[in-house]
Amino acid sequence: MVMVYLLRDEHGAHERAQAYRDDPKENHKHHDYYHVDKVLEEFGFYSMLVSEQFAIAKPLRQPSASWRGDGTSSALGSELRDLKKFLHDFMESSLQAGDNGGVE
Repeated sequence: MVMVYLLRDEHGAHERAQAYRDDPKENHKHHDYYHVDKVLEEFGFYSMLVSEQFAIAKPLRQPSASWRGDGTSSALGSELRDLKKFLHDFMESSLQAGDNGGVE
C-alpha cells in the first residue's frame, strides 16, 4: 500500500518519506516509505501521467488461494484442507456403504 499512498499522495506518505530522510534514526519506522519513494523517483513514476502509470502496470497474483493479506492465510489454508479431506472421506465412506447421502 505504500506505493499506492505515495502515488496518490495520501496518508502523509511523502511526509513520512521526508521524515526518514531528515532523521533516519528517529524515524526508522518510515524506512519503507523512504525506500519506495526513492525507487519511484529513480524510475520516473512521479513525472508520468496517471494514464501512463496504468499503461505499464501489471496485475499481481495472490501468493496462494487462501491468502488474504491479514496474516490468516495459514489458518485458512489448513482449515480448508481439513474440510476438504473430511468431505472427501465422508463421501467415500458413504459410497462404499451404498448410502447416497439422502440424494435420490
